[in-house]
Amino acid sequence: MLSKGRVCVKFVGRDQGVCVVLDFKDGKALVAGPKVRKRAVNPLHLALLKQELPKEAKTEVAMLKALEGMQNDFEQAQADPVDLLVLKAKAGQRKQ
Repeated sequence: MLSKGRVCVKFVGRDQGVCVVLDFKDGKALVAGPKVRKRAVNPLHLALLKQELPKEAKTEVAMLKALEGMQNDFEQAQADPVDLLVLKAKAGQRKQ
């Protein structure tokens, strides 16, 4: 479920990567990350991860700092080409 502080992977668009949900309203998720620009995106373009940021990270700056601290864990997961192919296949199925 999408909620504030949820860590996810944006796999559609030119700025793909690990991001955090800053806010969720009107059917759009406001996300930002180290390689993802701050913008409202369709939730179907996000793959939710099991991780959530600590509850202490309430501001946008604190969330991004906490996400950067977790970046090493995600780099290893992103390096797996099979996972990326699965995400892209999901995106292709949704378009049909």
